[in-house]
Amino acid sequence: MAKHLYILKGKKVAQAKNLDEWVTWTAKNKTRRVEVTKKGNTIVSTVFLLASHPVYRNNKWEERHFETMVFKKGLPDWRILSNTWKEAEKNHWETVKKIK
Repeated sequence: MAKHLYILKGKKVAQAKNLDEWVTWTAKNKTRRVEVTKKGNTIVSTVFLLASHPVYRNNKWEERHFETMVFKKGLPDWRILSNTWKEAEKNHWETVKKIK
């Protein structure tokens, strides 16, 4: 298996079997976007990351596969990492609600 390299099977995260599978999937799936929302001068974008982004929580490492980023006037402002598609959608819309 290609450690830390992931693909989507539907909306489920799956570890790539090898680098060839990961490269092939990446080439065929140009859009990894979960959601994108524009509100005034702010954009909230949520995407699948392709490679795991580990975070240290509760005395252990946890993988994150999705990222929600907030851009204000075109510049990155802050981000939230999620582990599943469903959690990424939830974080996206909760973030959109917080923007004034």
